[in-house]
Parts: sequence; structure tokens; C-alpha cells
Amino acid sequence: GDHVRAGQLLARLDDRDLQAAHRRALAGLAEAKAALEETEHAIAVAEAQMQLAEATFRRIQTLYDKRSVSDQEFDEARARLQSARANYEMARAKRQQVQDKIRQAEEAVQAAAVMLSYAQMQAPFDGVVFARHREAGDLASPGAPLLTLEKGNVYRLELPVEESQLGQVRVGLPVTVELPALNQKVQARITEI
Repeated sequence: GDHVRAGQLLARLDDRDLQAAHRRALAGLAEAKAALEETEHAIAVAEAQMQLAEATFRRIQTLYDKRSVSDQEFDEARARLQSARANYEMARAKRQQVQDKIRQAEEAVQAAAVMLSYAQMQAPFDGVVFARHREAGDLASPGAPLLTLEKGNVYRLELPVEESQLGQVRVGLPVTVELPALNQKVQARITEI
């Protein structure tokens, strides 16, 4: 019999486990974002080392062409350059992995927020509480109604129509509905056949 307004809180479920899941998802997102910052630093270091290895290799190569350094020194410079390039590419690949992990963590936060929102039931429209199917402390289960709301002054009447009369019925047609129990006639409109 209580009158409710659209958006009014009607029931709240125990959401402690959902809040904990949401906090875990947020922590996972924060951890992934911190890893991205760390990865960006690693890329900067790897890039600097690669640039140094390239410059060193160019100098050694110039000297090698003049036969001023040994084959061993040239090979070591070339190996350091290859290693620096590999480290740089590995750091960039790690950044892509971390970005993927951030996207996954963001989706986990969104999913946890959706689940948390299910713990609060709000009135979808202005109306009257017609029936309460559960009491405080009862176990709520998916698909089982907690409350039934009735929209004030908006009723839907469903009735069979004989096949021989289907030609006279169409959507939008105004009709008069007689309610003998109330000794009343109500104007209505056909909305669905």
C-alpha cells in the first residue's frame, strides 16, 4: 500500500561481498596502471641504451673499417647493439601486455560495478506497492520477485477474441470496457493483438 516515486530505493541486499569484489577490481586496475608507468620507464631506459649502442657501434665500425680495432671489439659492439635493440623491443611488447591488462582490469571494474548496482532495487515508476514477496532477512534469489508495484491508474486488460471477430479489431482502435463489479465503464485503446 505504500506510494513510491520513480527512482526511490525499495530494497537493499547485503552487498558486502559485492563491495569487496569491486574494491579488488579497483586495486587490480591501480596495479595495472602502476605497471604501465614502470614499463614506460623501462622503455625509456632501453631506448637510451639502444641509442648509445648504436652510436658506439657506428664509431667502432668506422674504426674497424680503418683497421684500428680488432674483430673481437667489432663483434662485441655489434652484439651489444643487437642486445640493446632486443631489450627495447621486449620493453615495448611488455607495454602492450600491460595495456591489455589495464583494459581487462577496467572491464572487471565495470562488471563489479554492475553487480553492485543489482544490490539496490529502485522503483522504475511512480506507483503503489501492491505485494511484498520477501521479508527482511530472507534469501533473495535471481528471478524471484521481491515486490510487485502497480502503476496508478494504468491498467492492462487481456482477453480472448473469437477468430470470427478478428476483422473488426485493430491496434489503436478505441473501445469501451464495462466493469460490472465497479458498475463502471472505462474508455480504452487496443494496444496489441
